Formats: sequence, C-alpha cells, structure tokens
Amino acid sequence: MALIDEKRRLEVLSQGGNPYAVKGLRETKEKFAAGQERTNQERESRYNQIAERLMSEQEYLAVKEEEADRVKAYEKKAIQELSREVVEARRAEYLMQKTKSGLPLIDPTSKKAQIFPSKEVLVETATFGLGLGDVEQALIDRVEQGIKVDPILRVKPEALHTSTRVLLDNELIEPDAMHLTVKPPRVDKPAAEPVQIEVTADDLPQQPHAVPELPGLWVQQEEARKLGPGNLSKFEERMQAEAHERHKNSLCKEQVVWGKVYEGPGFLCDPPVLRFVDFEPNRVYKRKVVITNVSYTFNYFKLAELDDTVKNFFDVTFKPPGRMSAGLTCDVWLTFEPKLNEDISTVVAFLGETGPFELAVECTVPKVELYFDPQAVLDLGTVEMDQERTQQLCITNRGNKATKYSVHVLDCTAVSDDGREFNAFGEDVVTFQKSGSIPAATVHRDSGGNVIDDYTKGRDPSKTYIPFTFKPNCGGEVNVSVEIRFGKDGKDLAPLKLTIAATGKLVPVFVELPSMAARPHLMQLDDMLKDHRDVSLPRIDMECCTAAHFFRDLVVLHNRSNNALKCEFRVPTAMQNLVEFHPDMCYVQANTEFGVQLKLTPTYETLERARSAGLILGEVSENQTFLVKVPVSVIVPERMPVKFCIVARITQPEIAISHSSIDFGACSVAEAVKVPVTLSNMSCLPQEIAFIKLPHEVSVEEKDLAGFFSLNPYPDSVTCDLLFQPSAAKVYEFEVQLQSKLNHVSKIKCIGEGKAPPLLFETPVIKFAACAQNQLVSHTVLLKNETKKSQQFEFGIPEDWPVTVYPSRGVLKPNENIRIRVDFVAEEEVVEAAEPVEQQPEPTEEAEAEAADTAEGTEDETGDEEDEDESESSEAVEEETKPKDRWETFTIPCFVRGYDSKCIYLEAQTCVFPSVLEVQCDGVDKYGTLALQFGELALGQARSQKIRLVNKHPTERCVVSVGSTLSHGPFAVQAAPRELPPGGFCDIPVRFRPLEASRFMERLQVFSNLANLSVCLRGDGVIPSLRLEPEYLQQDSEDQRGVVFNVGDVLQGERVVSSFSVVNASDQFELEYTIGRSITAHPNHSSRVPFDCIPSCATIERNGRQQVDVAFTPDHQSWRFRETIVVAIAGQKPKPISLEGRSWLRSMFLAGFDVPTDQVDDPFADEIQPELEEEQHVVLTMGVPGEVKELFVGNIEAMDKSKKNDKGEVELVLPADAASLGFEVEPTKLSLAPGDMNSLSLIHI
Repeated sequence: MALIDEKRRLEVLSQGGNPYAVKGLRETKEKFAAGQERTNQERESRYNQIAERLMSEQEYLAVKEEEADRVKAYEKKAIQELSREVVEARRAEYLMQKTKSGLPLIDPTSKKAQIFPSKEVLVETATFGLGLGDVEQALIDRVEQGIKVDPILRVKPEALHTSTRVLLDNELIEPDAMHLTVKPPRVDKPAAEPVQIEVTADDLPQQPHAVPELPGLWVQQEEARKLGPGNLSKFEERMQAEAHERHKNSLCKEQVVWGKVYEGPGFLCDPPVLRFVDFEPNRVYKRKVVITNVSYTFNYFKLAELDDTVKNFFDVTFKPPGRMSAGLTCDVWLTFEPKLNEDISTVVAFLGETGPFELAVECTVPKVELYFDPQAVLDLGTVEMDQERTQQLCITNRGNKATKYSVHVLDCTAVSDDGREFNAFGEDVVTFQKSGSIPAATVHRDSGGNVIDDYTKGRDPSKTYIPFTFKPNCGGEVNVSVEIRFGKDGKDLAPLKLTIAATGKLVPVFVELPSMAARPHLMQLDDMLKDHRDVSLPRIDMECCTAAHFFRDLVVLHNRSNNALKCEFRVPTAMQNLVEFHPDMCYVQANTEFGVQLKLTPTYETLERARSAGLILGEVSENQTFLVKVPVSVIVPERMPVKFCIVARITQPEIAISHSSIDFGACSVAEAVKVPVTLSNMSCLPQEIAFIKLPHEVSVEEKDLAGFFSLNPYPDSVTCDLLFQPSAAKVYEFEVQLQSKLNHVSKIKCIGEGKAPPLLFETPVIKFAACAQNQLVSHTVLLKNETKKSQQFEFGIPEDWPVTVYPSRGVLKPNENIRIRVDFVAEEEVVEAAEPVEQQPEPTEEAEAEAADTAEGTEDETGDEEDEDESESSEAVEEETKPKDRWETFTIPCFVRGYDSKCIYLEAQTCVFPSVLEVQCDGVDKYGTLALQFGELALGQARSQKIRLVNKHPTERCVVSVGSTLSHGPFAVQAAPRELPPGGFCDIPVRFRPLEASRFMERLQVFSNLANLSVCLRGDGVIPSLRLEPEYLQQDSEDQRGVVFNVGDVLQGERVVSSFSVVNASDQFELEYTIGRSITAHPNHSSRVPFDCIPSCATIERNGRQQVDVAFTPDHQSWRFRETIVVAIAGQKPKPISLEGRSWLRSMFLAGFDVPTDQVDDPFADEIQPELEEEQHVVLTMGVPGEVKELFVGNIEAMDKSKKNDKGEVELVLPADAASLGFEVEPTKLSLAPGDMNSLSLIHI
C-alpha cells in the first residue's frame, strides 16, 4: 500500500499538483463510497422487508377478491337469466347473425320504398354451394347483394377482362368477340328503364375463354364504353361517415365499475419498448413481453395486423388468455428474423376491450458510438524550454463496431514572446500519432442470444488514447487546432475539431513586482536596457524619492521548475550602497515563490557615484531633482539570468524662505505688526510643514496655517503673515522655527520693539459675523484711557468704506472708558464678482507666421480636442462669474492728539457671502438696512406691497417661513410663503395700515433651510384734512346733537332728498369716511328709518369731493322728526350733524311757532282721519314790546302725479282782544303756488 501511495505521489508531483491534497480528496471519496455502499445495503434490506409485507397483504387481498368475484358471478348469472336486457341481447345477437347488414335493426334512413324480407335476411338453401342449384340465379343473387341505393354495381374497371351489357326490354344482343351473355334478373314487374350493370371476372363462373395474343381495337372501344364510379351525394357521404363511426365505436366499449369510468390503456407491456440491439441478418432472435391487465375488472385483447413493411420479419406468438381479471398477466413471445442490415422502428398493435394499445419495437444494427475527453480543448499547460509534456485524448467507443481514425492539421501557426510566427507542427513543437484504429465494445448476450439492453451491464466500452506532446523551443503561447476523421474515407462519423493550447516559458525563474500591479499607469518596459533576446526589461518605478531617506519595495521570485534553484541579486558596484536586497542570495523551492525586500537609500555620496557611472539620465533641474536608473540581474546557476531595472526620481527635501531675518520695528502694546513671509517647496513631493516653538508675542495670522499645513510639489509656495504683538514696552529678539515632517528645520531671526500707547482698545481686532449682501451688522468695542491726562481722539474712515463708527470723535478723561459701535453694511458691489473680460493680445507678424506653419500639422490633432477645450473654458468662465464669498478686512485708524506714532488702529474683519436666498424690495435705506418703504399714508387707510424671495441655489429646494409682526402694529403679512424650487421665486404681500399719526418701523425675519434674512418695514401715518359743505356744518355745536341740517317739508308717505358734501382738502392722500347713526328722536311707526344717507361710506380722491344725499321718508304727520348722524374719519374727532324734517297731511302748512316741551306725539295719530281735525292750535311766545317774529306758510307740491296740486290762499285774522293788546300781522293774506313758502311777520307794539 505504501508503494502505491508513493507512486501516486510521484505522479501528482510530475503533473505539478499537490499530492497531499489529492490523497486527502481520494480518501474522502473512498469514505464516501463506503458510506454509500452501507446506505445501499440498508435500503435494500428495508425494501425486501417491505416487499414481503406487500406479498402477504396481496395474498390476503387475493383471497378476499376471489370471494367477492364468486359473489358477483352468482349475481351476474341471476341477472342474465332473469333480466330483460339479457333477453334483448340474445335477440339482437340472433338478428345480427341472420341479417345481411349484420345489424339488429333495419336502417330507418334507407331510401327503399318497400322492404322485402328476402332482400334483407340471409337465407341459404341446402343446394347452394353443392353445385345442384341454378348457377346463373346464384350469380344474380350475389350481384343483388351488392346493390345498395342504385341498381348499378360499382366495380373497378381494370379488374374486368370482359363485359356484358344487359337490356331489360328483351332486346336482342349482337355479341362481339369474347363476350358472355347473362340473363336479366327476375323481377315481378318489368323495369321502366334499362339498368346497366358492370361485373368483374371473379363474379363469373369458370369458363374457357379464347384469349387473343394481341389486343385489338375492340378492346379500346370496350374500355371507352365502360362506366366509371359515380360521385356520392352529400347524404350518401354523411351516411357513409356515420356508418364508419358506428363501426369504429362498436369495436371498443367503456368500462364502468361501481360508477367509476376507467380511462387509459387497459393493458401495460413490460418492457414498454422491446429492443433488439446489434442484430445480425439471417439470425433469429426471440424475446418475451409480459402484458398485464391494469383495468378495473375483466378485460381481453387480441393481436392486430402488423405493418406490411415489417410483418415478414416479426412473428408474435402467445396463448390466448381469454377474459383476464384485473392484475393478471400474459406472456407474449416476439420472434425477430432480420433479412436486411437496417434499423427498424415499429409497433405491435393490440386491440383490447377498453381500447387499443401498442408495444414499441426498436431494432438497431451494430454502430460506432464515440465519446471524447476532452471534447474541444486539450490544454498542455505551461512547459519550460528544456522540458516536455504529453497529454492524451481519450476516445471511448460504446458501440459494437470498430473503426479507424486519422489526424489532420487545421491551424499550425503560433506566436512567440518576441512576436515571431512559427509552425508548431513543422518544428516539432507539438507532435501526435497520425492514425490508428478504434476497437468495438465488448457486448454481453443473454441465453437467447439477445444483447443485454444496458450500457453498464450489457457491454464493456473500448478506450483508445491519442498522445499529444508539447516541447517548446521558445517562449510564447501555442494555440493550434487539428481535425480527427473516422472511417476508411473519413465519412463514417462527423469529424472532431480539437484545439491544442499550451504555453512555453523561457526560464524557470521569473520576477513579480507586486507594487507595480497596483499602479498600472507605471507598468511599462524600459526602452534602453534589454536582455539577451533584445527585449526591453521590466522595471520598478519608485517614483519620486527624497534624499537622505530610505524607501522599501517587494520583489517576488517565482520558481516554475520541479527543483529548488539558487538565486542571487547583483547590481553595479557604484550602486551597491544605493540599492540593497535583503537577502541578496536565496534558494527558491520548487513551484513556490520567495519574497525579497528592496531598499533604496539615496544619499549625496551615492548620487555622486551614480552621476560618475552615467546612471543619471537627463539634466538636473533647478530644484536639484534628477532621474536614476539601476539595472539588476538575478543570477541562477546553469540558467539564463533574469534582469530588470529600478527607476527613481530623486528630489531634495528643502523649504525656501523669502526672509532669513525680519525686523518688525516699533509697535504699540496690544497692537500687532505683520510681515509677509513666502514659503516655497523645493521638493517635487508635497510636504507638510509647521511653525514650531513660536514665542508668545509672535503668531501666524492665517488660521489654515496653524499647525501643520501642506505645500504642493515645486514650485508651489504660500505667503503667510507673521504677527508681532508685544506685551510690554521693551526690545525683543527671538527665532521662528519652521519644520517639515521630513525633519527638515529652517530658522528666521526676528527683532522688534514694544511701546505703550495713550489709548487702548479692549480688543484690537473685532470680527463681525458672516452676513449676506445688503445686511447690516454691528459690533462694539471698549476704548480705555489708562493715562493721567485727558486724551482727544478721532477716527479717520474713508468715505467709500462701508464702515461707520459711533462716536467718531471725542475726549476721554483720565481712567475713563467709552463704548465704540462699529457698523458694517455688506453693499451689493462688494459681493458681486465682476465678469472676467478676456483681453487677447494682438498677434505680431512673427506669431502669425508661426501659427500658419504649425496649423497644417496640428489641425488633425486639435480637431478632437476642440469640444473638450470649449467645455472646459465654459466651465471656467462659469466658475469665475459665479459669486463667491469675500473676506473683508478694514484697518480703522484712530488718531490721538500728542501721540508720537500719531494713531492707534482697530482692525475689523468680516465675511460677505452671496446669499442663495435673495430678497428683492426697495433696497438699502439711508440707515444702511434692507428695507421695504411704505412712505406716508393717511390714518385708517391701507397700502400693500410685495417682498420677492428668489432661490438662487442650483439644486436644493428652499423651505421659507416668516416671523410674525406685532399684533397691535400697523404691519401685517397677508400670505404665507410657499416652498421655492431651484431658481424659483415667490411674493409675500405686506399691508401697512396706520391708526396713529407717527413713524413706524418693524423688522420682518425670514427663515429658511438655506439662509436667514431680515427686512426692515418702514412707514409714516399722517392725519388727513376734511371739510363739510355747506360751511355752517363746520361749526361746533353746543350739545351732542350737532349742527342742524334741515331736510325740509314733505307730505306723509312721500320722499324728499337734500344733500351736503364731504370735501378732501389734501393733495397727498385719499380720504375715507363713514357715516353712523347716533340718536333718533322721532322714528317712523314702521320699521323703516325716516332718514337715510347715501353713500354712508366712501373713499374720496385727492382734492375731491363726495355728495351725500339725505333722503327723508316719513310714514305719518309730525314736525318732530330728528336724527343725529356722525361723520367719522381716521385721526379726527367725529363730526355730529342733526337731521330734521317735518311731515304733513295737507299741502298747506304753518311753521315757525314754539316747540312744545310738555307734549309728546301720539303714536296712533295717523289713525285719526284728517277730516275730523277741524283746527290745530300752536303757540308763539313774544318777548318785549317791539319784537317781531316770523311765521312761515308753505304749499307742498305732491310728488304723486295723481294728486291735485292747487294754489293755496292764506288769510291771517287776529282776534279783537289780540289787536287791542297791540299785535299786528303783515301781510294778512297770501297766495301760494305749489312748492312756494312765504313768511308772515307778527309784531307786538
């Protein structure tokens, strides 16, 4: 066993595999096979147990079934003897035997007018068939049996060798040569029409005939006179189809057991396909087939006819089993005797009671059946130049026929590593066996001589191996193809196209550079250094390295051979300290790899050696950077050396400083002096540097430069400001150190002097919060006077600066402080970046000539880059024109009287950013804030303006919300803002409605997810100017009723209108007024008001007027109608007006008497009929003698045209006692037209 394992291990090693892995896999497979065998044995044991139980159960069920069948047989016998169906079945069977048509019933669809029993029933006499009867009458009877519908008997004309025409009218016949006279059929009545009948020779008795040797013309004429078969009518075709269907359905019947219908074949064949494999002609083969009844109950079958093409080769024999109960079997033997060497595929048909079934039979001659491993590609693997490898193509023949093969070359061209093409078969790189034979498989036969129909047990396939040997003579991949043809002429089977793939290697050792695989852009061959085949060497690109540092990389050696090899690294003597390998000598085991560390240490000494050895390529740049190339050889004994090269770009790790020493000069305490310093990176690598160990008085202004910061490769530089801020009044001397992460240190010597100022800021630098454009930010700082005398100061700010200082000048007493406020407004021009204007210099004549010379050569090259350049330039322009954040720094000087340095400084820093949320309104007001100006507006009036918000963000949506205004203030936001898409806008309406004469200002805060802004709302409320006409309405009244406005007199139920005007005396604002009701002294009896002002409210234009109509509509007589109205405008005291009117029943009235104070109106006075009132009494009170009072008498014109307007006569008669007392009336008589009113004077003398 150990020898077998050792042999297998050596075979695996020779093929380049892992013997231990193969052994482990083989043992695993063996364990699995043993476990599988145990599982199969256990399964087979369980199967046997189950089979025994099933057999016992089957015996028990067979007994039960036999008993049930016996009971069914008794029941069936009783049914057959007693039931009506059995009797009818007997009758039907008897009729089917006796009728000519074989049917139990007469066809009701027949066209026969009269049915004769002798025509339908088969009655044979004893003399028929013995030669004693009338031959002619027997022939006629047989002919009549074939007549169905028409009296013409249809036969095949070619079957007749003579013909006879029969006339039923007893007409004489002139016989021709070779004819036979047949008597007409006997009928009861003579036929009305002649009937032509054609008969065949088989229907005639055997008689001697004289047959001529050559046919004559009479034969052709006789054939022309023959009648062909007539066409069937549709009815006949349908009847014929129905008859075929009835015959077809009568062959099989449906099996129903206990109400369940059996479906499917009633019998099954075992095997279902009978095969005769590899048969030989003229040899007899015999096989058995078992047919089982798988239906529900009794069933039987019979053999159908075989196909005519194969019935001479097969013979089916079996013992008819009769009616078979369910589950019974029958053995059928099939004998096959082939005569031809051809495949046969047919079926043996059986007809069962439940339907037909078939047995498939397949007979095959011996054939060639080939299988290939591999099928398409034969991989010979990788082989070194001094070795060879053979692989075999395995051809397996499972057929019982031998053949021959021949190998033909299709493609023989291969390419070596150096690109040379060669013939792989012509140079014997690939060899093979050109021809051979493939034996047939060994077949096993049973006792009957039949080949066992099983590829596993029935035959042992033969295997043929075709060897292919690969022996490379150079490196490269070989991919050739051959065609294998089979048979004597190569046409027996389809040829096999086989591809042979292999790879040849030059040496067993090769170098892998893992670091270069991660940098594919640097993986290239060296153009200057080449190997013995004049092929460029691979190289390791160390890229850029700094001097005075070492760098490492990994080199992996691979050994493809089956033996351990010694490898030694060698470099030029001058480069031994620059390039080192650890270890420099090693043994690489067979089919393994070995990693070697590469160390590169560029020092100034080694670089000088490289320069003298000529390994430095190109010129040294101004920053002392150059390229070094070192060739390396891997020496393998008795093998060709493996070569590669190392390339490195050496640079210096230095930082150049613009100042070696700095003098800061004199500086006030708490102030700072800055000096710009430029730091340049002289290395071709980026460096991280930092200022270290800085004194307390020195700092770097830029926050980005606090700690380590990066410099890009040469010639990148950065300028920073060194701030010197002395903490005491003294002289400073110190050093500023700058160190890189490569441990390169640079120093700057610095000196400075500190002085004490008369005034000090709490902080010399103030930093505003970042703000958007047009926004105002403020900051405060404390200014201190720490001296013992008063100090006068003043800030000097240029006019164009957006910075304001409050207060800008003043005097500080000793030890006094003052708070200084600094305001900064981010103006629009500060934020917006100017669009770049490209100024192209005018081309000179020399430049134009140069451009003309190079245009032709570069036209094709630049054609493809035009689109890219245009897109890049457009992106650059967009980037330049896009607004950016701007950092603003303002150094504000503060002059101090009597100070040597004249001034101290306050620095203000801020950042202005272009807000992506822009507010469009009235712009910046005089106070420096973004404002919405409403201007002056009359009290009580409203004005609306819009604030537009614009989202300038290119992709993000802006969700906006606004703060609430004061609930008691004049400003109100009338609509909430909506969400803004990128580039979208929305308008926010704001209403201003002042109720007081004052100046109003509120800040409206705008919040969003992109930016927060504020807008200042400003507006002034002013008092409007109002005047009433007539002018007496402007007078002030003594009571709350106001000035009286007499509407006039009107008849009861009619309407009179009087007017007054409201005048807007202002030329700046519109005026809005309202008229309200205050006191109603005497209302109507109905719900309708007596006085109505139209319009009750209105807005009057500037310098305009509005007429107000007062309609008086009383519903009863009274002179007491009075109502107080109030004319109100915003910002002024309401103006009361007393409206008075009188209503009369008659057109003539008297007015001017005293108003009674002790009387009230009767609410039911309108119910008194006017004709019942004969007199009315009024009171007029006179004063001192000589007083004159006037009474007014009027005649009201009726508005209703249906009423009569007559002229009125008035006479005033004084009583005698009144005249005696000195009263006089002038005039005593008046005549009044409708609508007139005159006065009467009453004098007291």
